[in-house]
Amino acid sequence: MIKYLSVIFVGIMLLMEASEGLAGNVIYSCEHEASGSITFTDTKIPGQKCKARSSPENNTRAISIELNSIVRRKHGDVEELVNSVPSSRSTSARRNKTPVVKENTPSFINVTSNQFEAASPDVLKLFLRRWRSKGDPVRILHLGDSHVRNGFSGEAARRELQLVRGNGGRGMLFPYALARTYPQSDYGSTMEGRWQSGSSVRPLQGMDFGITGFGARTTSTPSAFTLSLKQPQPIGRKVVKVFFKSSMKDLRLTASVGREHVTSSPSVAQEVFTVAEFVFYDQIESLRIDISSEPAAGYFELHGVNIEGPSSGVIYHSFGVDGATLVSLSAASHIDNQLKVLQPDLIVLDFGSNELISGDNALSPQSEATIVQLIRRLRSARPQALIVFSTPQDMKLKQKNLTAVGAYAQFVRKIAFDNGCLFWDWHRVSGGAGSMRLWSSSGLANRDQVHLLPKGYKLKGELLANALLNTVNKIELDR
Repeated sequence: MIKYLSVIFVGIMLLMEASEGLAGNVIYSCEHEASGSITFTDTKIPGQKCKARSSPENNTRAISIELNSIVRRKHGDVEELVNSVPSSRSTSARRNKTPVVKENTPSFINVTSNQFEAASPDVLKLFLRRWRSKGDPVRILHLGDSHVRNGFSGEAARRELQLVRGNGGRGMLFPYALARTYPQSDYGSTMEGRWQSGSSVRPLQGMDFGITGFGARTTSTPSAFTLSLKQPQPIGRKVVKVFFKSSMKDLRLTASVGREHVTSSPSVAQEVFTVAEFVFYDQIESLRIDISSEPAAGYFELHGVNIEGPSSGVIYHSFGVDGATLVSLSAASHIDNQLKVLQPDLIVLDFGSNELISGDNALSPQSEATIVQLIRRLRSARPQALIVFSTPQDMKLKQKNLTAVGAYAQFVRKIAFDNGCLFWDWHRVSGGAGSMRLWSSSGLANRDQVHLLPKGYKLKGELLANALLNTVNKIELDR
């Protein structure tokens, strides 16, 4: 562990050294005394030891992207960073000439194709403007099926992008203990009270769904749930929003972080989507929400909890539902209202596997109309968002390749281009037809040869983040 922290420290110092002495905006390196963690931000973090550093706008991004490409190799329980951060001169000279990629990426990955495609470069202008803006966070919403559900790809993409642009907060969470199902990779949950649950694929009668694809309802009070983060959110102003609807007339919600407790009695319109907001400044490692009502009558229905921090960095929401399709996503009635609150700049739609499996390796004639209708709905709720369509990778069903995956990729590309969306050809990037055997032999794929193992999903998340960075770099180079 000491060796690991030492190498990280060297990497950070090299990054600082590359930035020092050059004219530009001021950033701060803030050290949390208890954990020793260091955060880079454009404002001082209360309660932390912060040092001012010079950080020129035209070099910071290039240096950060090089740091993003540091290779990690396992040595027992220690993860060692093995290549160094070059000087700002060498970084700037090589910037944008080659795609962002880690040196330990398998040879069958098509790294030269790893970027977002669009019918016109103009499609990217709005997102590029937000990405380059220092004052605003970049919010990304990644929705999908079981390939997204476990959280490994979202966690990896979040880490890579926040390393480049800063940590804007953990984003949206759902306490899966309420649904009695497995957690996402970077947090867990517990519950108190009696809860019923459902999902967009297996709905509970009368229950609505939104971004998370899950809902949980209780009629017993007091009830509670706790979210436990594996990577605590640092000290600084953080806004916690609880997404719910309720028929309880005297509802009280109490949010607790450590010894700090904040109670809200939200004005609840009967059985209408509602948001309760809490503000905390302490580090968030565990967040508890207590639900109470006097008299104990009616129900409380939870849809998710969002955590956004003080930084203008990246906020990456990631949600999937086992068995989900674009049709089941379309059935989620609260998506429109939640998009207006979350305000994503980029919406990644990562579906297709279940469409092909349930369609017996064929496309449904209604698929195009369903997708176009969904595009219109998302844009109506959030006109500023850019939509990215992804595809499934090569996979097998009963030991036979699903041959329609390539055709599905072309089908989705055409819809994306015709409707002003972006397209990420994950089928091609991951190796194309027949590549699942390579993922399997490399220890990246599950035995079913449909799903990946955790390190396979982590690789996919890193490649998704790199695709975004490659696209941003290419557009900047072409300007």
